[in-house]
Amino acid sequence: MAGYWEVNCEGLSEDTHIVLNLFLWSLKEKNKSQQTLTLYRAALQSFFLAHPVSYKSVKAEAIEAWLTEQRKHKKERTVKDYLKTIRAFYNYCVKEGHFEIFPLDVNLQVVSSTERYWELKIILPNKDNQRVLNQFLLHMKNIGRSENTIVSMRSCLQRIFKEMDQSFCKLTLEEIEQRMTDTQQQCSAATMIGAWSALRTLYEYCWEKEILNVCASGLCEFKFK
Repeated sequence: MAGYWEVNCEGLSEDTHIVLNLFLWSLKEKNKSQQTLTLYRAALQSFFLAHPVSYKSVKAEAIEAWLTEQRKHKKERTVKDYLKTIRAFYNYCVKEGHFEIFPLDVNLQVVSSTERYWELKIILPNKDNQRVLNQFLLHMKNIGRSENTIVSMRSCLQRIFKEMDQSFCKLTLEEIEQRMTDTQQQCSAATMIGAWSALRTLYEYCWEKEILNVCASGLCEFKFK
């Protein structure tokens, strides 16, 4: 009889089935609670039943698409737990030599742990914006900006771009000023000063990293407040 922690459903590839149970057993050995193991098992079964191939073949795009689909009928907290579980599984696979390269895109941070304070805490409509903003915030950490400064930047940028479908790299000066005007209605004067500063630093970063085509977009003429 299978233990409460074991995956025991049909429809999984053989190697996925084996490694999932090795992973769950490793958690049991670490004295994780039965409730935690049951939740991990259920999440992994659900994901891999939707992707009945070897765990080695699953790409970051497939994980992101599955999580996006889950958001349609699951609470955000549940979806966060799903990503946490998938990430823990693949971390285990790499550590134990079952898999050489961590398969999740470093920018797939639709949910992030407290330790990864620099990552966006929401999903932006535009994936490129999500990717570049996370790269920028991580860069701020790597060059020694304080946690408080980075968290403030993150909050400001999330507020500015949370409903924007268009790539921020293609915005005109007028469009940015309109976006900031709309944002200003929800924020204090001090917050707006921080928002302008975060936005200016973001565009400077994008120019230095050649992410932004200044000549094509006319952004070289931007005069930030």
